[in-house]
Amino acid sequence: MLILFSFLQVALGKVKEVVNREYQESAPEGFNSVLAVSTEVPDPSEDVTTPYGAVVPAGVRINQPGLAEKFNTRYFYNNYSEYVVYKESQVLLRYVVQLKRTWR
Repeated sequence: MLILFSFLQVALGKVKEVVNREYQESAPEGFNSVLAVSTEVPDPSEDVTTPYGAVVPAGVRINQPGLAEKFNTRYFYNNYSEYVVYKESQVLLRYVVQLKRTWR
């Protein structure tokens, strides 16, 4: 079995947080990307910071307090938080790792 991982560096710019799953062709006016918010996030106390300053979430999933009030809703449609960028120029491929697994 061949497994391929890609690691990206992304320029988010100004981020618009949303709670719905509405499809968009481009970022909302005045924004460069979207964060589809989930009620659960990796525990930020367990984040890992790379030597280049990037923060990698590494904690177990915990509930985010205060989201219902922040977005004035009780319904969240995303199972996990996800950033969406709309321009290829915002993405830089840093590494590609290819693994080959042999079964015995």
